[in-house]
Amino acid sequence: MSLDPYSLCPCESGNKLKFCCADIATEMIKALQLHEGGQSRVARKILEKLHQQQPARAWISTSFAGVLLSLNEPAAARDALKELLKETPGHPLGRILDATAALDIEGYDSARAAIHRAFTKGVKHHPEMVGSLAAGVSSILLDEGRYMASRQHMALAMRFVRPEDREQVIMQLLKSDSDKSIPYLLRGVHNLKPLDHLLNEEEQLTFKKSLGLSSLGCWSEAAAILTLLTKEYPESADLWSNIALFHVWDGDEEAAAKAFHKAGRLAEGRQQAIACETLGQLLDHEVNLVSHQVLYYKYESASRLLSLLDDVPRLVRQQNVPPGQSGDDEEFIQYQILNREPLQEKPSSPIDFSDIPKFIGSFVCIESPEYKGISRLSVEQEFYEETKEFLEEVAGDLIGPANVKNEQGEDLLPGESYESGWLEYHQLDEIFHFDEKVYGLTLSDMEHEKWDYFSKQLWQNTPFSALNDKTPLEVVGDTELAIPLAAAVNIFDIFADQFSHQLDTDGIREQLGLEKNEPYEIKDDAQLDSCEVLEMLRIPVESLSNEQLKQLLNRSQLIQHSRFSELVLGIALQKEGIIEEERMPQALHNFIDLAKLDFKIDVALQRVQLAREWSKRVGQEPTKALEWEMRELQFRMEDPEDPGLMDFLNKLYQQYLRKMPELEAIITNLLAMNNVLPPWYSGNIATPGGESDSNELWNPEKETEASSGGKLWLPGQD
Repeated sequence: MSLDPYSLCPCESGNKLKFCCADIATEMIKALQLHEGGQSRVARKILEKLHQQQPARAWISTSFAGVLLSLNEPAAARDALKELLKETPGHPLGRILDATAALDIEGYDSARAAIHRAFTKGVKHHPEMVGSLAAGVSSILLDEGRYMASRQHMALAMRFVRPEDREQVIMQLLKSDSDKSIPYLLRGVHNLKPLDHLLNEEEQLTFKKSLGLSSLGCWSEAAAILTLLTKEYPESADLWSNIALFHVWDGDEEAAAKAFHKAGRLAEGRQQAIACETLGQLLDHEVNLVSHQVLYYKYESASRLLSLLDDVPRLVRQQNVPPGQSGDDEEFIQYQILNREPLQEKPSSPIDFSDIPKFIGSFVCIESPEYKGISRLSVEQEFYEETKEFLEEVAGDLIGPANVKNEQGEDLLPGESYESGWLEYHQLDEIFHFDEKVYGLTLSDMEHEKWDYFSKQLWQNTPFSALNDKTPLEVVGDTELAIPLAAAVNIFDIFADQFSHQLDTDGIREQLGLEKNEPYEIKDDAQLDSCEVLEMLRIPVESLSNEQLKQLLNRSQLIQHSRFSELVLGIALQKEGIIEEERMPQALHNFIDLAKLDFKIDVALQRVQLAREWSKRVGQEPTKALEWEMRELQFRMEDPEDPGLMDFLNKLYQQYLRKMPELEAIITNLLAMNNVLPPWYSGNIATPGGESDSNELWNPEKETEASSGGKLWLPGQD
């Protein structure tokens, strides 16, 4: 590493090296070469000595701080920058390094001011470092469940990172936008409202200043500036909506919720009012979560403990996670804990779900080099004391307090708590224990009954704070709560969609006496990509041109709203030329999966037949055509009593399996797991009388190399 004496000085003074920091260049270059060569601790000693002599010298302090950060010493890095930032508060690199260290030490909320100073001071000189800092903030916010703030910081990072890193950031953004575990309204774009019609010339300058801060990721400052305009325009829904977006992009979801509620009350248009109120309610749910308590135990004999727990009806053992499969050397043996013992006889129909046992927590035994003989109890706070007492009584002296300490005597496994699941939706978020043999129902039948109970009884009779602690049924006809009620229906849909259930929102609105949603008319093709999710769901899909339908298909597949995706995909599959032939198999699989995930088995089978007809029409090669038979087998096996199962297996054997012994063995094992005796073992195979080998559908020995281009899908694979 060498520096041209006439190049700009690394201290960022703007002067040439020869006339600035030449006196320390030799030692600095030596230290930085050592650092780049992997000898960071040696480099640290050189820089530490220089820093003691000149702590405010920019090149020294920033290089020293950078090395300390690489050694995972953020507190020392901040100390190294103190004198520099005291003397030169706006030093670009110093501010970025200080913010990076502060984020590591304090977390986002406490480091926010330092981060925003880094964004404003550093973006001109070090845009790629600002992009990396924004990406780091995005990752932390994503882990904390502040999804809109995470997405906006990722969009900020995309603008500033190095070109070679931009694709990775884009892929992360798309991954987040398609993550079904994130409520769909918190994904995708959210647009600021124009205020030109409202503001005078001077006020427009204030608005532009807030937009400038927003473009640099300083959303708390942007919200503060925009709030000044509410003194003059306290009744502007658009203004409050923009303030809400600035707050939520900044990660302040409570302030954002309040502003969205206010915008919803002030909005003149019904759809805008519902959209704002929906976001307000959703953010309220996101910050009011169910508390869970965690407690650690130790045990001496795993075999004795597991043998004991296996005989406890309230403990349901899950499949073991062997070492390596969890990403490390740990092995997990997990039990789900029920709130009561399982039912021993078939429940009445319709099912009274208040009588069905529910899972309230888990007990996990961990076997690893670091924590051998450690177990973890995790349970909802409401049931914690009772469950703790129950477990300790059952296990007796086979378990005891963990008391795992480090060399400093600190407890490595203290009791802890965490939050998960919307508090007001707690009753709807419960997981029921299901035993097909006892209940006499298939899983799909159980799911249909459950969601019928949720939508027609439980949800409509659950009080919500957004409805003044009244139930949806209690506020029917209350004009003052019509908008909050309409928004509450949207929230219910958001909740249901996370389970891939296609809620009949139109039917629920009709039951509650609510108006139908107004269609969102497309006047410009750009709207299809820029509209917000609630607007997208109101698009009259049937009226779109073929090109518009193609565009919307891509957007809907990204957001993955189950009901809307099914609508768009169903129309696209009916029209020629919307989906390219090479994409058609995946589109058909998606169409089948939408029915499968909503437990509509009959519909899924109809779509498998649709796929077969397409496969035959285009002459799909036999290995790929076989995938549709495997999809049908997947659904047939869910109900071993299905009268069509044996006929299907008979046909499958005649057309494929008798010529494919390896596949026959796989299918036989799958059937055995479901206690189904295959007809080729029972002697009930129907032979194709009069058929010769020349009429066989497919002989694998005749298959060419070109026809084996894809992996065969089998039931149980993703």
